[in-house]
Amino acid sequence: MSMAKILVPLTGAKKDSISLDTAFSLGQRLDAFVDAVFVHPDPRDAIPISDMPISADIIQEIVDLAEASKKAAAKAARESFSMAAARWDVRIVSAPERSTTITATYREKTGHLREILRQEACLSDLVVFPNLAGTDPDDIRHALTDVLVRYSRPILLCAERTPKSVGRAVLVGWDGGSAAAQALIAATPILEKAEAVQFACVRPEASGKRPLREAKEYLSLHGIDACETVISDPRQAIAEELLDTAAASGYDLLVCGGYGHSQTMETIFGGTTDYLITHADIPVFLAH
Repeated sequence: MSMAKILVPLTGAKKDSISLDTAFSLGQRLDAFVDAVFVHPDPRDAIPISDMPISADIIQEIVDLAEASKKAAAKAARESFSMAAARWDVRIVSAPERSTTITATYREKTGHLREILRQEACLSDLVVFPNLAGTDPDDIRHALTDVLVRYSRPILLCAERTPKSVGRAVLVGWDGGSAAAQALIAATPILEKAEAVQFACVRPEASGKRPLREAKEYLSLHGIDACETVISDPRQAIAEELLDTAAASGYDLLVCGGYGHSQTMETIFGGTTDYLITHADIPVFLAH
């Protein structure tokens, strides 16, 4: 198994730098190809829809302002990419190529973020998203949900700050559910390269469908030895327990199932997954 292609959508925001550092840190461990794609809306989409007629001069002014904003954002994205690539000693290539070291490329595309990611994510092994806050645009949240749930691609959520490493020591949240099993399988290429892997089993009485023993046996077939910690009486929400356990033991990546119970609006931005999306202090690998 391998994780050869990591997709990083960029928007020209300050968070691009953290997304790139996170992707390069993991990509360096995996000798992966990092595909950085700057996505910006078509300036013509900035024209408001109105029942009242809008003069041609006003329309042109709106388009010109949107175009200027796009150029500024693209410049910021390119600079973030160049600086991050230099920090991680990444070899820049013009097209994807198989290599024994990390490589990367930068591209620009115009369109709606959700549509662009629909095209790009399906042939990517992993998609990197920034840590989201309440002030972030809805299109980023919707794009994240699309990639994870509709297109069934694993995602890597960044922390609020640039990590020192990603994938050196991995904590795997385990509840015995299908989403947790999918996340474990998808993350196996990362676990194979990790120096330490530990399961965190919260409320083990709920793990009857896929016992922890079976998960450890699966990893052992891939040459991965994993230890375990059992949190039988959690004093706070599961997501908080997992993040606290990771912080206490120095783990730099948390692996969890995302939106495990259903695809309703309650699970899409509610519960454990939503808390991780907005509060993670280490990178979080999610699969559905």
